[in-house]
Amino acid sequence: MKIYLFTLLILMYYVLATIVLRPLLPDHISILKPYGLLGNSQRTKSVKTGLPGNWPPPVDKSSLCGSPEVLTAALLDTTQTRTDLLDNLGDLQHTINTRSVQAQAFFNQGLRLIYGFNHYEAYRSFVESARLDSTCAMSYWGQALAMAPNINSPIDKERSQTGYKAIQKALSLKKKATKAEQAYIEAMANRFSAQPDIVQSKLDSAYALAMGKLATKYLNDPDAGTLYADALMNRMPWDYWTKDGQPRPGIEQAISHLERVIKQYPNHPGAHHLYIHVVEASNNPDRGVRSADRLGTLMPGAGHLVHMPSHIYLRVGRYTDAVESNLKAIEIDESYLAQSQVTGRYSMAYYPHNIHFAWAGAVMDGNSKLAIAMARKTSSRANRENMAAHSFLQVFYSLPVYTNIRFGKWNEILTEPYPGKELLHASAMWHYGRGLAFTAKGKLDLAAKELSALDSLSKDSLANQDYVTSQMIAIAIKNVGGEIAARQKNYPEAINLLKEGVRLEDDLKYDEPRTWPQPLRHTLGLYYWKRDCLRKQKPYT
Repeated sequence: MKIYLFTLLILMYYVLATIVLRPLLPDHISILKPYGLLGNSQRTKSVKTGLPGNWPPPVDKSSLCGSPEVLTAALLDTTQTRTDLLDNLGDLQHTINTRSVQAQAFFNQGLRLIYGFNHYEAYRSFVESARLDSTCAMSYWGQALAMAPNINSPIDKERSQTGYKAIQKALSLKKKATKAEQAYIEAMANRFSAQPDIVQSKLDSAYALAMGKLATKYLNDPDAGTLYADALMNRMPWDYWTKDGQPRPGIEQAISHLERVIKQYPNHPGAHHLYIHVVEASNNPDRGVRSADRLGTLMPGAGHLVHMPSHIYLRVGRYTDAVESNLKAIEIDESYLAQSQVTGRYSMAYYPHNIHFAWAGAVMDGNSKLAIAMARKTSSRANRENMAAHSFLQVFYSLPVYTNIRFGKWNEILTEPYPGKELLHASAMWHYGRGLAFTAKGKLDLAAKELSALDSLSKDSLANQDYVTSQMIAIAIKNVGGEIAARQKNYPEAINLLKEGVRLEDDLKYDEPRTWPQPLRHTLGLYYWKRDCLRKQKPYT
């Protein structure tokens, strides 16, 4: 009987220690680890992807676009492990006011993942940080940061609700936070509102103003400067420069703060990441080369950051480097997705983006074999169920057509299956490819039918609701029409049509890889030359 009582007391001791002492115990002195009572934070880890060897832990697989009830439950549930410590994500640290070594570690991981644009994984890390120390205000601030708008994803109702609840929790705990942490929390509170109909741009501007004050006060805090630049960029996502190369209001400030952070902290992944984005569309993308060369090594387990240098490499003509960085990123993300089985924006957009970039580099490098392989791989990632609602997925789907156009593989274009009328963008690009193929083969009557089909699609109400699709159909019409005219040796007409196509191409919003994949200036230049040869009665080949 005494033995049973003794055993029961021992078990009660361990349970009590698990509940009360866990947040206070550093990793290397925990007496509970040998008994498996501290969860799975010290599992064997994968060097390539940053994932533990026995990933995934028992968590939900909802995406950022999933049920708000699931996200809210994750916010409030402090009994279940939400994620694990990952490996190969660099050494960025942001010290917060917590007595839990593990809560600090998960906070650091969350911030690293924010800078790697893996916002869902970041959210789970911040939730785990709060689970380990439910009194840590910054853990809830991090959850709000992960839910907030970013340059690739405007906020929706569900994320807004979850972010608002998180920052309200942080505000309720801010008396326990440092002065700097209170400033972070108060700034983030400007980004969310309980009013469902409030204009988000007002919230974004208020947040940017507050972050500007914070960054100016805490000049030795690299995250303050980086997140201030991020706040400025979020006011005008992907539209940082005018057509004549002038910075939009606030962009010079963003650049200045990022350059200051990089000078003080040359290994800060977030600063390098945002710096690449803010200068890539400028008239001087070369200034991003140093960031590109450094960033790929700072968080080698984060596929998106390994990919990011190619945004500069494509702009400065380092096409082979662009291909290589993306082939590495593809391998990292494929392993990550296979093990984590997460869904949502990262798997739907960020991972195929790596393949798309490898394709773009291969095309510019003249590597047709790799370009076609990457085009097919990207196309296969376009989920048909989501394509009708997302034109960018139809761009992925259409890459084989673009590639065969670029390398003059007309027979292959004519064997491509029809995407279906419900996929307006993809169908238009299918007709576009066929129009060029028939023109190249001298079958102008068939080319004219494809041109007529494009013209009909341009009048579709869905095309008018999507600016990019509308513009791309218009460019395709000018391109095919110009090629038909050139085949008829009507070079003045061909040149006029192609000049109009170039104007439409120039009006497209900056994107990488280029939204229109076949620069019309190449074709326009050819027909200027052929026209001049005809005028001078000189042969051309």
